[in-house]
Amino acid sequence: MKSVCLVLALFFLLPILGISQQRNLTQFYNSSIFNNPAESGAIHYARFSTNYRKQWPTIATGYQTSVFALDAQVKKFGYGVVFATNEAGPSSLKTSNFLFNLSHQFKLNEFNTLRFGYQIGLNQYSLNTSNYKFESQYDLENGFNPSISNGENFNGSSVIDVTGGVGFTWQNNRYQWKPKVSMGLYNFVHSKKSIFLNTGSNSMKLFSGSVMVEKKISDRYTFIPYLFYSYQQNASNLLIGSNFKYHLDTNKQLQFGLGFRNKDALLSYVGIEFHNVLVGFSYDINTSKLVKGTSSIGAYELSAIFTIQPPKKKQAPITIHRVDTIRIEVPVDKDKSDTLIIYRENGVDGPIDISTIDNYWKYNHYYVYFNFDESKVLPKYEFILDGLIEDLKKFPDHKLLIHGHTDSDGESIYNIYLGEARAKEVMKYLVDRGVSHSKIRTFTYGQTNPAEPNTTIDKKAKNRRVEIILLTK
Repeated sequence: MKSVCLVLALFFLLPILGISQQRNLTQFYNSSIFNNPAESGAIHYARFSTNYRKQWPTIATGYQTSVFALDAQVKKFGYGVVFATNEAGPSSLKTSNFLFNLSHQFKLNEFNTLRFGYQIGLNQYSLNTSNYKFESQYDLENGFNPSISNGENFNGSSVIDVTGGVGFTWQNNRYQWKPKVSMGLYNFVHSKKSIFLNTGSNSMKLFSGSVMVEKKISDRYTFIPYLFYSYQQNASNLLIGSNFKYHLDTNKQLQFGLGFRNKDALLSYVGIEFHNVLVGFSYDINTSKLVKGTSSIGAYELSAIFTIQPPKKKQAPITIHRVDTIRIEVPVDKDKSDTLIIYRENGVDGPIDISTIDNYWKYNHYYVYFNFDESKVLPKYEFILDGLIEDLKKFPDHKLLIHGHTDSDGESIYNIYLGEARAKEVMKYLVDRGVSHSKIRTFTYGQTNPAEPNTTIDKKAKNRRVEIILLTK
């Protein structure tokens, strides 16, 4: 708690010390560490991302924005490097950012994570003054003559100052909904120089924030509504929209989305992700008062993300102790040695009292399968449970072991409870139809005992199951 309070204090104090940066991308979600230093290392892998944006090319050559970023997580700290440029106009007014990010993660509980990020770097402002044409450089015979002095006194063509940023991100990783709130404060540095003046000018302070919610609504579809807002002096930028993911397979997906930028443009987006590579394209359809000047040409933006994942660690095996109880040790986190010890007695924590289990022999297995992220028994599997009930009449001396299983999607802790919910639903179906409650023992494996490798959508469907074992003498 002391660490969290210290970081909170630094978050609000650093803007007073000074910070600076500009940004304007439609695909802010594909350039996360440029928009917020707290996102550095957030995906736990090494990641390289790049964005290129071309806007309003018919108006004085328009605007060009390029971003290159690299980040990774080492233990609880995230590190990132960003190089970005923004160029506009015939005189190539250019802003270049070279930034270093540092972030720190706080695990509030099993599902909630808080990240703080800080940014420091350099801004360079440059201008190609040779492209300017002044009235004093024209003569009646030859027209424009660049050899004639323009009479202007520029204070150099390049200025460099220190810049930085501060931000935080809160994310909930519970499986049904994954909301994320991100905020940043920038531009609190006072420039010491100006290209045009010998005296400094105040940087325009910038606030930016976003809210995104990720909801996987089925095996195939994920719904991601978003809102992004930034404010700088008297200008504001509001993006509202939603992206969708269509999962072709475990590591392959198509992405598409629609949105709008307030009083400016309609936004369209398509993308494709294949294993560790994501490529995105967006186009802004101009709807502002500049439609005539831009010939209705808005902006296009390209993005690419490459992730480098370390070799997967082998998950610790499930250990079953068969003495007077059945005890299952389920790994909670594949990167840690912690395990969750599960005892179940009619769905209640405690020892499972099946003594001398070797005196029983497995008579049959029954399988019930479930929809994605659900525990409801589907009507099409009720005949299997009804058949089990008929079989039980043949064996008065019996016990039922009901095991709940899940696929690998979602947090391992969440899947422990999902597997338990599935086992309890099957038990309820049987008890409601006359099966003795005392004959049933339920427990959950979560995602730790798959029937098939979780490598494809079809194989994952076979892991979302309840396995019923009939024990009889």
